[in-house]
Amino acid sequence: MEQLGEEQYSRYVSDVLVRREKSIHSTIKRNKLPLFKRPHASTPSRKATQVQEMKSDCNLFSQLLIAAQVRDTNLEDFFSHENHTWPPALSLHGRLRLPGNKSELLAYIDPSIQPEPPSPFDAKIFDGAAMVHILPHGNKCTFGKYSDTIFIPWTERQLQSSTRIDIVWDRYYPDSLKSTTRKKRGKGVRRKVSHNANLPASFVGFLQDDTNKEEPFALLSEEVANHVYPPEKWVYITSGERVLSNQPGCTMDMSDHEADSRISLHVYDTLRKGATSILVRTVDTDVVVILVGVFYCLVNRYPDLDLWVGFGAGRHFRYYPINSVCLELGEDKCKAQPFFHTFTGCDVTSQFNGKGKKSAWMTWKSLPAVTKGFTAA
Repeated sequence: MEQLGEEQYSRYVSDVLVRREKSIHSTIKRNKLPLFKRPHASTPSRKATQVQEMKSDCNLFSQLLIAAQVRDTNLEDFFSHENHTWPPALSLHGRLRLPGNKSELLAYIDPSIQPEPPSPFDAKIFDGAAMVHILPHGNKCTFGKYSDTIFIPWTERQLQSSTRIDIVWDRYYPDSLKSTTRKKRGKGVRRKVSHNANLPASFVGFLQDDTNKEEPFALLSEEVANHVYPPEKWVYITSGERVLSNQPGCTMDMSDHEADSRISLHVYDTLRKGATSILVRTVDTDVVVILVGVFYCLVNRYPDLDLWVGFGAGRHFRYYPINSVCLELGEDKCKAQPFFHTFTGCDVTSQFNGKGKKSAWMTWKSLPAVTKGFTAA
């Protein structure tokens, strides 16, 4: 608010006093700032948007139909043209038609033979935001207490069955390709985050605001990096573009915004430093697809790789042995997975109207020749 006032003052001085392009009596545009007494404008529901579009279509068709009758136009030709600026088959009210259930793809890459996961793993890599959602939040707890009594003890438990753990956060930019998906999840109430500030009663609702995520995640990164772990254990945690570690001199920088692609880079780093059995813990289908897509590139360089994904939470949690998944799919189909997943709808692309992952997979299965096109894309 202070910055906005300074900008408007500078603009007023420049336009009125310096360049004299405006009169001193000209009105100043009113700012509609979100105050406590004036709530944010509500986003119309999907049903209300559909009704509004139907009314607009009826009005448009009635006008065009009258014009077509007066001009003696062919009605078949008239109705063969689109009446929207966006294709309804790929767009939902002018926005991305996001897939409803991406995880149904996992049912078709599930291997027929389920080996037992190794214990312990050489390294574990975690989707940090997913873990914050899964872990308990405590009652009447501050952010500092949450870090000291819940999050850091959880990292210590993970190190009991692993030599190294990596915690990867997303980065949140207003112009991110994933912003449409995040808006779909709802809006949270902006809260101040500090070591002594209390956790909100609705922690899940609090995390719906991107700014609310950045600050506690940065706080947790600093707490974990400064915590004293056993000297033989390695802990890496992202913080913006940096990667912090409990071991001196062990840092790596990366510019990727999304945890999805960052995780694959951490997998590569663990392999480069001698790990063979690796567990990736996530709730995002995109992570599984990326790992399947890069598996053969990794295993050709590191033949001893044993890659696992722990997917889901609660009673829906299960392990996916990526080695077995890729062995059954074959190299070409594995390398085609990222393009297929993007082409049929993910967090940054639209799915075809009424066609989910199941329909797309069955079509791909009946047309194996397109695999070559997917891998070449």
